[in-house]
Amino acid sequence: NFNNPILADVRVRKALAKIHWPGRLEIVSDSPVTIVDACINRNSAERVKEVLEKIKHGKITAVMGIPADKDCKGAAEVISGIADRIIMTAADNPHYKFDKASAEGIKNAVYADTLEKALNTAAKSKPDMLLILGTTALVSEFYAKFLLPLDGGHIFKL
Repeated sequence: NFNNPILADVRVRKALAKIHWPGRLEIVSDSPVTIVDACINRNSAERVKEVLEKIKHGKITAVMGIPADKDCKGAAEVISGIADRIIMTAADNPHYKFDKASAEGIKNAVYADTLEKALNTAAKSKPDMLLILGTTALVSEFYAKFLLPLDGGHIFKL
């Protein structure tokens, strides 16, 4: 009965706890902790940063693939405030223009021209937490090429 505000609140919380929204602060691995988020601008990067500031995380490496026509610089500036290393990259999608210059002027940022190279560079930094941030094209490429299904979950190894 939704007429009782206390019961309604409990039911809403239970329902929200069951929601799975792929690519929105989605934890896809625990070694290292790997979080995927389709953030493409300063505002969405602020939301990611807010969450990460509330959890124990250790050394963070972020792989970011945000095209030039989005707020790549704004998102990278925000994430540079929490990540120890940022690797800017490009999704394998001809409809987006990714710019090598996107890493210029961003603290601890470098550029790798493919997601695979970016992930290999990330592995060398031995992060406690890996962030995969960018367009849905980058997120989809990560899922398709690097995330393996395993008993209702996923496995990803750096």
